[in-house]
Amino acid sequence: MSSRHKLDTASCPVVLTSGRGEEFLELAAWQFDLVANDLLLPPPLSKHQRLLKRILDIAVAFPVLVVASPIMAAIALAIRLESKGPALFRQHRRGLNGLPFMILKFRTMTVCEDGDRIEQASSNGRRVTPLGRYLRMFSFDELPQLFNVLKGEMSLVGPRPHAIAHDEFYGAQI
Repeated sequence: MSSRHKLDTASCPVVLTSGRGEEFLELAAWQFDLVANDLLLPPPLSKHQRLLKRILDIAVAFPVLVVASPIMAAIALAIRLESKGPALFRQHRRGLNGLPFMILKFRTMTVCEDGDRIEQASSNGRRVTPLGRYLRMFSFDELPQLFNVLKGEMSLVGPRPHAIAHDEFYGAQI
């Protein structure tokens, strides 16, 4: 399909520029998803839908955090008693529009630094702690992510961000 045909059938306005347009298109590709280098797609949700989604995130995450806080405190204490290292696992991830943030989870494995090379964890990996297996089985290790939701870095509904090192590795493969 030619570029001209794609532009004729676009369901959203397309602006063609001359001169320094490449810089605009590079920025737009990162933020709005450029298809075949000549068609910009609209954001998946309208402003109203994004507002409703944000209200839902806060209305669910806050009460769950309040109710779950004693359980979370007990989990944090159990992690600290079981093995050396912090109770929380922090890792750099990319959120909406590629903005980096620090995701929070309960640590379920022995300590490993958040470096450029990330080895994919497995459910029965040698680094998984006994308590960690239990936390993963019931997804209790995910509870601290509710703080990320309250901060607006993540949403309860939608894709889960991967480690930046994974994004870069697999992005190069595409």
